[in-house]
Amino acid sequence: MRPPVTTPLPDLLAGAGEVRDGAHGHRVTFSPKVFIPLTRLCRDRCGYCTFATAPARIAEPFLDREAVLAIARAGAAAGCHEALFTLGERPELRYPVAASWLAEQGYGSTVEYLVAMCALVRDETGLLPHANAGALSADELGALRAVSASQGMMLESLRADLDCHRGSPDKAPERRLATLEAAGTLGIPFTTGILVGIGDSRDDRLDALEAIAAAHAAHGHVQEVIVQNFLPKPDTAMHAAPPCPAEEYLWTVAAARLVLPGDIHLQAPPNLSDDFGVLLDAGIDDWGGVSPVTIDHVNPERPWPALERLNEVTEQRGYTLAPRLTIYPSYTLAPERWLDPAMRFFVLDLSDAEGLARDASWCSGGEIAPPELLETSPVGRVPMAMPSSESPVAEILAGVLLGQEVGEREIVTLFGARGSEVRAIAAVADQLRTEIVGDDVTFVYNRNMFDHVEELSNLRSELAQQLITTQENTFRSLSRELHDDFGQILTAIGAMLARAQRRTPAEAGADKQDLREIQEVTQSTLEKVRSLSQSLHPVILEDAGFEGAIDVYLPTFEKQTGISVHYEKSGTSRELDRAVATHLYRVLQEALNNVVRHSKSPSAQVRLNYTPDEVVLEVEDRGVGLGKGGGRGMGLVSMRERAELVNGRVEFLPAEGGGTLIRMTVPAGVV
Repeated sequence: MRPPVTTPLPDLLAGAGEVRDGAHGHRVTFSPKVFIPLTRLCRDRCGYCTFATAPARIAEPFLDREAVLAIARAGAAAGCHEALFTLGERPELRYPVAASWLAEQGYGSTVEYLVAMCALVRDETGLLPHANAGALSADELGALRAVSASQGMMLESLRADLDCHRGSPDKAPERRLATLEAAGTLGIPFTTGILVGIGDSRDDRLDALEAIAAAHAAHGHVQEVIVQNFLPKPDTAMHAAPPCPAEEYLWTVAAARLVLPGDIHLQAPPNLSDDFGVLLDAGIDDWGGVSPVTIDHVNPERPWPALERLNEVTEQRGYTLAPRLTIYPSYTLAPERWLDPAMRFFVLDLSDAEGLARDASWCSGGEIAPPELLETSPVGRVPMAMPSSESPVAEILAGVLLGQEVGEREIVTLFGARGSEVRAIAAVADQLRTEIVGDDVTFVYNRNMFDHVEELSNLRSELAQQLITTQENTFRSLSRELHDDFGQILTAIGAMLARAQRRTPAEAGADKQDLREIQEVTQSTLEKVRSLSQSLHPVILEDAGFEGAIDVYLPTFEKQTGISVHYEKSGTSRELDRAVATHLYRVLQEALNNVVRHSKSPSAQVRLNYTPDEVVLEVEDRGVGLGKGGGRGMGLVSMRERAELVNGRVEFLPAEGGGTLIRMTVPAGVV
């Protein structure tokens, strides 16, 4: 809504505050950033600018890659998330020294070099580049989109006849509007804004704000608008011009909040106002970039307020301060639309669940200790620090103290608390604890639980030792079998062949007997190889399926052990998953091996039952049973693990009439 230019300031302030609170609540953000002045050369000659300078006043036309990285690394070490690249526009078109420097480094333009440095900073430090390169073409914006999380360009004003923009071709309104439109078409989270007090009128500013609102209505890409007040600076053409009046500035900030759509964030730099708290009264919800490392290179005479002071002023007005990324939360949480694939990991890595900046390096499972969020009084109490009564958190806490029940939406709101809100939640919780149970804090030492954990730990060590022993015994057995059986067989075959080679033609008849013996030995060797292969991996499962493998294995088992096995199958057969079949077969082998080694039973029963819901395999003997500590051996543990791998279960039960029943059950959904 465009307010009349005669609207009194108090009326604007009231309306702007209401819009801001409705759209953004009681949270005010800032971006911890580091400024990287890539070049202070510029082809434009803006009358208010102290950033741009001449080649003779600087050592080098551009910061080289080492200087860029040094600044970025210092920012990352100080906890910054954003690398703001500030630079003049197209200096190579005005200064030969700039063009020569770029050519020597292998770049055709300032924007091309900016693209490379954004990628360097992102890849080397993890900081998120924000490119503030001025009026650009669609191709230039697209190249920067791949290496930056957001971009920006101050619209400043739509007045083409301002004296301060004389000799500044890049400040032509049509060029700025074209850049704003192209950024929207490309889906770039974009920052823009206006400059107040450079010879413009209220109507001029409202026109510019409405143009921004129209671009956002078409594309939804304007994440924030900066309303910046003009301050005269030495050594500029406008050094003698009057500063923007404070009341005029507040009027424009409040008007911007009313003109712009509610989802656009409104920013005003805190370092350009002596009493910056009043900017909150005018409807802003963001303080912009605040650097703990670098100065404001555009306004070097105005230092940043300390973060503690910024937080203090914000909370005094009833708001909570929170760090953000260079890209705002609603854009962070929709990366497919607003971020190039190359940027998505870097943004998500630095963002929290709400899309804001993570305000601590701690993460679950990491080595960094979590931050301390609460202060305590000398007597151990959390000091009561209730946020503004209009805060949703304060409203919920007031209801809790009145005995009201907290619902799901209220719990979600409490989880999003920050700053003084966290302290208030802790204080209320502390108060409730005192009222309900007093100051005594109790605990229970659950001995059974700790004893069980110790028992499991000992069992784990025992089983690990058994596993190593079993592996070594298996390797020793294979080695012995290969040496004793196959070595002797191959030696015998070699001897037969050597003997045949020494015979004379008259003794040729004896060769037939040797060939028969070699054939018999070879057949025996083949059977041994098959048996060894089958013990290492049941190939028969792949050839004959689970039931076919049982039909082959059980007679072999009876022949090798002398234990008779009775086999029954019931239900409708069905093809089993390969993993299920393998684990069932191995459990069958292990269960029958237990019959041989432990049960002292002359016989066993194997039952396979298919039901609509599950497959059940049972092995039962009439031996001595599991005995004391049954179920803890390596083989039994192995059977349990195999069953769990296919979402099944194994039971070790006493059989009727004595002996042991081992039952493995696998759900039908798995098989």
